[in-house]
Amino acid sequence: LYARVVHPLAVQGPGGETRGAFYRHWRKVALDGTELAVPDSPANRAYFGLAHNQFQASAYPLVRVVALVESGTRVLFAAVLGPHQKVGEATLARDLLPRLGPGMLCLADRLFFGYQLWQQVQRRGAELLWRIKLNHQLPQQAVLPDGSWLSAIYRTDHDRQHQRHGIVVRVIDYRIGAEPARLLTSILDPAAAPAEELLQQFPERWPVETAFGEFKTQLRGGAEVVLRSQTPELVKQELYGFLLAHYVIRSVIHEAAFDAERRDRGTHEAKQ
Repeated sequence: LYARVVHPLAVQGPGGETRGAFYRHWRKVALDGTELAVPDSPANRAYFGLAHNQFQASAYPLVRVVALVESGTRVLFAAVLGPHQKVGEATLARDLLPRLGPGMLCLADRLFFGYQLWQQVQRRGAELLWRIKLNHQLPQQAVLPDGSWLSAIYRTDHDRQHQRHGIVVRVIDYRIGAEPARLLTSILDPAAAPAEELLQQFPERWPVETAFGEFKTQLRGGAEVVLRSQTPELVKQELYGFLLAHYVIRSVIHEAAFDAERRDRGTHEAKQ
């Protein structure tokens, strides 16, 4: 039901545009993940697992959630659930690829970067703007007028050494305070997307954190465990129910905000 009903809501056309949802002609979507605690039943503990650090384990089993969020509306329009202990966010993200397509600009942070996932997103027709770690080998191939530069990523070191199966990428270096940082994009032409504009767009991935907060805390009624389900399948069913409820709320908010802005614009145009 969730997969059939939920979809991006932002509109762009003669009748108006959803504020903050688009960069030029691209619909901005953010890829990210989070975790939720579930009831500590034997079945849930065996399937989802506990989180561990050097000091202790988590009090409850954790379900991993990876989602695509529409930046302008905060709609979680695609989500996949998996066991925290057995599968990483980048692996789960592959199940979201069918929801990406032409006309989308996918934003993601360092955790998701990898040759294979990058290639798979590009094959869906979406453009990418991802932050990456500074230790990736990215030799300069050509410096572009806006200060960005072209390089290539490879599946393996052997491919890099022989310069085969490379994917051309555009690199944008910048700073967060005093710290250096780096973005990669699949948009190679700086005239189509200048580096300065892309740097302004990347923070638009942060609405995903707001959407997760609404889903995890406000909608569920608090940060404490309030799920009831004692088995993995019922946990998934319950969480998809929460995701559907979040979509309904976000749909109403978007409709009200868009109609209000359209009325204001019509009033302004009539006065002119």
